[in-house]
Amino acid sequence: MDGILYGTGMKQEVAGDVNKIPEFDPRSGNHFWMILIGYRCDPTKMKSGEQFIMDLENLVTTAGPFCFYCEEVYTKTLASRRCKGHGH
Repeated sequence: MDGILYGTGMKQEVAGDVNKIPEFDPRSGNHFWMILIGYRCDPTKMKSGEQFIMDLENLVTTAGPFCFYCEEVYTKTLASRRCKGHGH
């Protein structure tokens, strides 16, 4: 879905296929920490092109922080170690 997302005090243009996660580099061992935030959306508004407001009224879940590559939840101990990559 292409469009514009509106949140409290901000406007964010989005493309349908957003993927800004870099490929894992085993040489660096860097983790890629993420926090996922889920909002409830109304499909009828999405079809009609109405604004989709991201705020506390439709916030349904948060998850993280976690490493996208190794799929482990953040801890100080894990953050001090090299990331082993996907599914390890």
